Amino acid sequence: MTNRGLTLREFEIYMLIVGKAKCRQTIADELRISKLTVGVHVSHIMDKMGMSTCLELLVQYHKREQGK
Repeated sequence: MTNRGLTLREFEIYMLIVGKAKCRQTIADELRISKLTVGVHVSHIMDKMGMSTCLELLVQYHKREQGK
């Protein structure tokens, strides 16, 4: 999968959301950053990927994985 212009941190958070279905608070705890910071990263991820919800991110990711 291409990273679509995501920073390394954004890609890391993206993979935690779509690959491991982790919520924002769990991601924040795991990465030792605030939940607000995770939210900012998620907003950037969705903007860069043309999505408006985390559910859209999940669906798009899993469709791609099934197509491999």
